[in-house]
Amino acid sequence: MSTTDFSGHTGERADSASFADTFYPDPASSTMIVKAESDLSPHIHRSGEPMPTDLGVPEFPSASFWGVVNCRSEPWRGVPVTLKRPFKAGDKITFNVVVAAGYEPGLPGVQTQDVITVAADTSEASYTIPWEGVLDSVTKGIIRVWCSLTPAPSGTESRSRQAEVSYNRETPGGICAP
Repeated sequence: MSTTDFSGHTGERADSASFADTFYPDPASSTMIVKAESDLSPHIHRSGEPMPTDLGVPEFPSASFWGVVNCRSEPWRGVPVTLKRPFKAGDKITFNVVVAAGYEPGLPGVQTQDVITVAADTSEASYTIPWEGVLDSVTKGIIRVWCSLTPAPSGTESRSRQAEVSYNRETPGGICAP
């Protein structure tokens, strides 16, 4: 089976996988490509088909007008991400986060994945990207987020489009931290 990475390079699937090399968006078709098998792959149906992308785009409310999360955003308090649409109690939303060291697609970075369960019907869901072990690991780069929804009690899984913001903790006085 061949795979495609961020920059369009094609190669054979690896025999083993880590979360760090599992998910790659295909910009040409807005689907997720799984580079290696993993139990952390919520973007592909069990049938192997890509999920529909009808969740919208995650938003970064603490980012500046120019789409930057920097020291003014106080990232050590976490970076909030919201997904706006009607959710029902019991829906499960998976937030997938990549904080990459640099601005080019496919660069190494820190990844995390968390699942939240919606407690009551609501018009938006939110998640806070943690500082410790995630945001504190990168000084300057990009934060990428995409989500998947497993509706309650059952239904068709879907995912969001990927959203990204620039991330920069550099200041004239050094690197900001708590």
